[in-house]
Amino acid sequence: MVSCQQDSEKTLFDNLRLEYKIVSKNLKKQLKIHHNTKEEKIISKGGNSIHKFIRNRLTQDNNIPCLIDKENKFYFSNEEKCNILGKEFQKNFQNKNINISNYNRNIIPKTKLSDIDLSTSIVWDVLRSLPNRNSTSPDNIPYILLKYCADSLAKIITDIFRCIIDNKQIPSIWKTSLIIPLFKKGEKSDPKNYRPISLTCTLCRILERIIAQQLTKFLEDNKFFNKNQFGFLKQRSTTTQLLSTMDDLYNAIQDGYNIDIIYIDFAKAFDTVPINILLDKIESAGSSYPDPTVVAVNN
Repeated sequence: MVSCQQDSEKTLFDNLRLEYKIVSKNLKKQLKIHHNTKEEKIISKGGNSIHKFIRNRLTQDNNIPCLIDKENKFYFSNEEKCNILGKEFQKNFQNKNINISNYNRNIIPKTKLSDIDLSTSIVWDVLRSLPNRNSTSPDNIPYILLKYCADSLAKIITDIFRCIIDNKQIPSIWKTSLIIPLFKKGEKSDPKNYRPISLTCTLCRILERIIAQQLTKFLEDNKFFNKNQFGFLKQRSTTTQLLSTMDDLYNAIQDGYNIDIIYIDFAKAFDTVPINILLDKIESAGSSYPDPTVVAVNN
């Protein structure tokens, strides 16, 4: 009787193991098909999608190792690392008011950007374009919630944005952010080789995107950007700049010219932009304080 029971249990176990192997094999096959399809879609898009995919595949462990300051002091715990990185990031932040009384405003726009167009359709379009994932932010509002509830939330969010712009008051939580240290290059133990990535509130990012789109369009329509500027503009990437430069160099060599190239790299460029100069540039471009656009950027 005992022997029959053992044989029965063994048969059941063997059947389950066989079933597991079949399901596991099929799952691996389906995962492989899924990843291949995903890679084919990325390749078909081309451009930055391929570079981003390759970078992600080649990215090594993102854990921050022991940090060492200029006095050769070691920082092991997460709290110690946060403190030393925070001090390093604070050094780079530019919060000085620089005298700009002699600033030459050589561009006088024909029109002014008097307000931000905040229609429900514009907000809905931005909501529907959000990625299908959660988002790390102080307000804990996930992208995917806003995206799939866009029909119900677009009008409410539009009213909130309109109230913020009209009253020139930014919610206090929007002025907070979660800081993620991103390694750039060099020694991973050197705090100077990390730059801060600020993750602001989800709704704040949406309003920022709307303002940035309309401000950029206004500046482009008024030919504010120099024709030699590349980067941060559509269809004018750094790759396009490199191709243009190579063409200029090739033509110069063909014509028998000598070539000298000077490269200037501004360290911590974004972190050291003086806010008062930024606001003055926006004002000179056709938006004057306390215009909503300037107020939004100032806050």
